Amino acid sequence: MNPVVKRTLKYAFLPGIVPRLRSLGLNFSYLAYLMALIFSTVRLLPATHPYLAVSNMQTLSIRKVLSAAAHNLHGGIRNIDQYIIFVGFLIGVTLLLLQFVILFSMIAVQAAHASTLPIFGLFNTSNYPTDLAFVLLDSVFQVPGLFKSAAAPASAADITPFAKGMQIMFAFYSRGMLMVAGLIILYYFFVVVVETGQTGVPFGERFDSIYVPIRLCIAVLLLLPLSYGYNTGQHLTLLVAKWGSGFATNAWLIHNNLTGPAGAANPMGYTTAEMVVKPKIEQIGSIINFYQLAHACKAAYKLQYGKDIHAYVVRPASSVGPSGSIQLTASSTFAGTMSFSDNAPFKIVYGEKTNSSKDPGGVKGYCGEMNFPVDSVNLPGIRDIYVVYFSFLNTMWMSPQLDQFGRKMAAIHYSYKTPDACSIGSTTPPWGSFCSGSGGGCRCEEPSPEYYTALKSQFQTLFTVDMQTRINTIRTSPLPYINLSSQIKELGWGGAGIWFTKLADYNGALVTASMKRPEPVLFPAVMEFVFRQKKKAQPSIPSNERYSPSMPQDAGSIGNFWKDSGLDEPGLDLGIAKFLDRVYRNLDNGDMSADNETKKTKNTVIRMINMIYGAEGLFNLRENTEVNPMSRLAALGRGIMEKSISLLGASIVLSGIGGLSSALDDNFAKGFDTLSGVVSSMGMSGLTVGFILYYIIPLMPFLYFFFAVVRWVKTIFEAMVGVPLWALAHLKIDGEGIPAQAAANGYFLLLEIMIRPILTVFGLLVAFSAFSAMVGILDMTFTLVVHNVGGYDANVMSSTTFFSALDPMVHVARGAVDEFLYTAMYAIIVYLIGTSCFKLIDLIPNGVLRFAGTGVNSFADKAPDPLDSMTKYTAVASYAVTDDIASAVRGVGKMPGAIAGGILKEGMERGGGSRAASAASDVAARLGPVK
Repeated sequence: MNPVVKRTLKYAFLPGIVPRLRSLGLNFSYLAYLMALIFSTVRLLPATHPYLAVSNMQTLSIRKVLSAAAHNLHGGIRNIDQYIIFVGFLIGVTLLLLQFVILFSMIAVQAAHASTLPIFGLFNTSNYPTDLAFVLLDSVFQVPGLFKSAAAPASAADITPFAKGMQIMFAFYSRGMLMVAGLIILYYFFVVVVETGQTGVPFGERFDSIYVPIRLCIAVLLLLPLSYGYNTGQHLTLLVAKWGSGFATNAWLIHNNLTGPAGAANPMGYTTAEMVVKPKIEQIGSIINFYQLAHACKAAYKLQYGKDIHAYVVRPASSVGPSGSIQLTASSTFAGTMSFSDNAPFKIVYGEKTNSSKDPGGVKGYCGEMNFPVDSVNLPGIRDIYVVYFSFLNTMWMSPQLDQFGRKMAAIHYSYKTPDACSIGSTTPPWGSFCSGSGGGCRCEEPSPEYYTALKSQFQTLFTVDMQTRINTIRTSPLPYINLSSQIKELGWGGAGIWFTKLADYNGALVTASMKRPEPVLFPAVMEFVFRQKKKAQPSIPSNERYSPSMPQDAGSIGNFWKDSGLDEPGLDLGIAKFLDRVYRNLDNGDMSADNETKKTKNTVIRMINMIYGAEGLFNLRENTEVNPMSRLAALGRGIMEKSISLLGASIVLSGIGGLSSALDDNFAKGFDTLSGVVSSMGMSGLTVGFILYYIIPLMPFLYFFFAVVRWVKTIFEAMVGVPLWALAHLKIDGEGIPAQAAANGYFLLLEIMIRPILTVFGLLVAFSAFSAMVGILDMTFTLVVHNVGGYDANVMSSTTFFSALDPMVHVARGAVDEFLYTAMYAIIVYLIGTSCFKLIDLIPNGVLRFAGTGVNSFADKAPDPLDSMTKYTAVASYAVTDDIASAVRGVGKMPGAIAGGILKEGMERGGGSRAASAASDVAARLGPVK
């Protein structure tokens, strides 16, 4: 193309942006021309050299002139003037460049502080005061105005003495390294002069004329003291850490903003149904039995005394206020009751209002007391579980069916007062026994066993449906408590692991609420009095004889002791006691507390295993396949821990009975002590399994992530100490490249500080996803393994309906012992999966620099796994102290029991009628009944 046409087209169609940008740059051509003129005076450039022509001045550069002058250096000591002039210019150019570098660095630092440059928008966050990573950095390094967190000092005067001392030490260290740098520079200056004289090559053969000046500038710049005791390189390190933290925080927030609208505002995008388990609905046979007995008691007191028995909520005396009570009615609500009890556990007492200071709340519990435990009642959804229990108890007390049962039983027993039991009407379910006629011709028998079974089934179904409905509502409704709250988001990337603990927290509270059902703590007053008197005379009483008013032959009539009962008229009360004993014997053969899962065997060990792990235990996880494994494991672990703690409490009671029984029979006492040891050992084993499932595994994401954040801070501190040495590594006269081989690792360490936070966040998400997937596979394969060991039919195992079968795994396992061993084995396997998966939180950041082709490692990379060490030491300590703990638990009950037994024995030796013996016997009576 014709040059004229080409220039015309270029002018017409090209905007000329690049040439205009070049024209904005600094032009050192005139300075380079002046340098060339000076070099020509000392013969470094000949007079005919093209760089001395004015027409070529616009094409000159300082680098070109220096290179041409260096090429003409020769002659050694004879041309010493040339060397002096050249070195002088070289130092001057270096200082000139250093000034521009310092100016640019100061501008960049101030721009980063003010967050005004667009390039830093990707690395800035808006929540500086609450950002957890910034709080850590401010707490350690304390540079005012840098990280701007809540822990940052407002000014230099607010820096803590410890941090100020550390900054002074850093300043002393930097000055020392700066002196070392000066000595190295002097050494290289001497080396250059000597090598030039030896080789005749300017600056010697090793000298790299392009990169050495730049390295010198960088080294001096990195060692230059700035403020608060830190040099330029250390301030740069802190800035890189700030940018990397902001980068990770922005990525974490972007991830959560994307997963939130998908159905749940949490990092994994789970719905409520995927985060909340379906807890096992408790069997409430003991509660139904209690209310049948309470209604019979109510009817008896109405016939005998004309008393109207009501239900009262009794609030114990506390720092909030004195003891009080309110009557429950059909319109009573759980919210109103909790307001009255100040959100604390309360008792429901069935009796009469007396306003006597001797009776808690001014209520005399003629017909028994029901304990109502509450825990985490303010959590959304958890409160609904307690509402179901409260409504059910109130429904049972107001039930026309149970009222009809009580009145009809009383009419049969007190036929001389109410001869027409038939007129009370037909019952629902049907009475099941002969009951016909009217008036004096009424003939009515007590209900058949089928009646009790049908009644219990009816109320159990009513409770199950109501509880299941509430649980389904919880699992299908949004739960803001489990979502990633704004408070956690404001913590930045450093708080990313906190959310995962909410899964265990909420599911544990849900399981506890469903398991801690209300329980009767006292039966009707006449029954409790009879039991105490019989316990004094006969420590070992068959369960169906506990409340019978008949006494051993050598103890005399129980009526002789009635004056100390604190009740009303002995004759009428004794009749009520006989009537209630009659009703009690018909209820589950006298077993008021045992439900189906604990009545499979009379073997004590098997009953304890069933109590801890339930009828299905671990294998109930199959019913929660849509729930993430973390939630399922937390729920299982919390359930095991709750029941194990109950066993430890029972061990204390048994130890107390054994200590008390030592005054009567040593063999009897040894039996109780042995049983207490077995119970405490089983409780401790369950506690260990539950601890791993509920505390260790759900805490793994948080703990690994927390230690990863701490390791990041440790890496920053390591870099702060290493910056002066990194600066010195730039002082090399040979080799190509700005960083040189020795200094390259320092740049990679800064890169690691920059990207480690976001890689740690990636590791957290990947680790949790991998853990969920692997435990899901374990559930499937573990079921196969247990079926194989149990001898299950291979044809059934290979069918498509095998994994969806509803048969509890316990039906194919070899029994409760296998159930315990399988659960312990499962806990160990899941723990190993958890450690292998959540180590990714550390492994991904530690290994990522391998992709950059460098082998740089920080001290934090070589640190041992903290959680693995913690668990190992915990396991060793647990193994070493488990027996001691179990012995201590037994001793808690045994010591007071032994003291009471000694008092009882001394009292018996002195005549048996002393107050000490009576008081000790009463202690035994209180420790004895385990309902």
